Amino acid sequence: MDELLTIRTIEGGYELICPLQFNSSAYPFLMRQLNSLPAGLILQINLTATEHMTSSGMGILLMVKSEVDKRGGQMRLLVKKGPVEKSLRIANFFSYFSVIIVNE
Repeated sequence: MDELLTIRTIEGGYELICPLQFNSSAYPFLMRQLNSLPAGLILQINLTATEHMTSSGMGILLMVKSEVDKRGGQMRLLVKKGPVEKSLRIANFFSYFSVIIVNE
């Protein structure tokens, strides 16, 4: 799993590039990575709505957001749009985050 999740530096923080299956096995890795990053960071997570938005994936994102908030940082999601019905189903979930929607 470690080799599938990639963290790169971006302006003001870090970008996390997720594998296609973003599930509970990603959580320990994410926590290790967060603990190694400075407080007050921006964590940008790149997602594709149709591939990543399982129930466990949503739960993991909320736990990561809680950790980032505790550290005085910000978390934003860069979301590649999926089919409309899937996007509408998760729209309320995204209201917890700063979300950037991309159409590519």
